[in-house]
Amino acid sequence: MTTAYPLVIKLGGFEITGFGIMMMIGFLMGGWIIDRDLRRRSLNPDYASDIVFAAVIGGIVGAKLWYVGLHGPDALFSRGGLVWYGGFAGGALAVVINGWLKKVPFWWTAQLVAPALPAAYALGRIGCFM
Repeated sequence: MTTAYPLVIKLGGFEITGFGIMMMIGFLMGGWIIDRDLRRRSLNPDYASDIVFAAVIGGIVGAKLWYVGLHGPDALFSRGGLVWYGGFAGGALAVVINGWLKKVPFWWTAQLVAPALPAAYALGRIGCFM
């Protein structure tokens, strides 16, 4: 049996993991897909970065809170522990609130993120194996 060693890049006291890199690439890919769709429709591509920013904040907070809900309050300060369901719920909520604040119809935002979400999720899942 072979042992899998995670990808970890150490910069002084700071560690960058393969999962973190792939999660970042996933968010960037999702934003790129949304940006291309907005440009194809001759609409303001700045909304793509607004969506990604909301998804990053809401997704990471939601994923960690879901993990804490499963494992107790001590898990809040652990290095690991992000749960996809919480990330999806928190990210979706943040993106919907962002669209509402910007007065963008819900279905229009949903149509923009629908192709981006599975692509970003696939890249993030690859990070789970790194």
